[in-house]
Amino acid sequence: PHVVRLVDAFVSDDLTRGFIVTELCAGGDLATFAHRAFDDANVARGCCRAVLWALSYLHSLGVVHGDVKPQNVVVDADGVPKICDLGTARAAANSASPLTTTRGVGAVQATFAYAAPEVAAHHRPTAASDVYSFGVLVEEVTRTRPYAHDAKWSDFISRLKDRDPDKRPS
Repeated sequence: PHVVRLVDAFVSDDLTRGFIVTELCAGGDLATFAHRAFDDANVARGCCRAVLWALSYLHSLGVVHGDVKPQNVVVDADGVPKICDLGTARAAANSASPLTTTRGVGAVQATFAYAAPEVAAHHRPTAASDVYSFGVLVEEVTRTRPYAHDAKWSDFISRLKDRDPDKRPS
């Protein structure tokens, strides 16, 4: 429920353009939504939980998103956050997933500001690098909120953003 649903995909008759059709998420992206709604800590926690469920689901399928950032989390008309833009998604290195991508093969395509240190060093994205990017996302969208300086919250973010991928929560 927290991954944007693919409705259809097709190629133009002349085979020059590809198209994808996804469900409509008219609430905007997380960056826009956060400025309107994240003064309420419960909304922030619910949104973070939804993104984590989406990442957990993708990772359980052996899929790494590879570009987790506020612009790639959209909100549907009911206020439900959903992860989108799987254009840089790929099968995890230890996965039997058949997922392939034609965009960015062999290159780092993550948005640099959200990239884990290992991805910035041109290593293949992993589930742990998605977790790091999620930590940056959480920090970005909650940095000016009243609970942003809470010790438990700060500890949560620092664990997500540990420089050692093996020390990040799964």
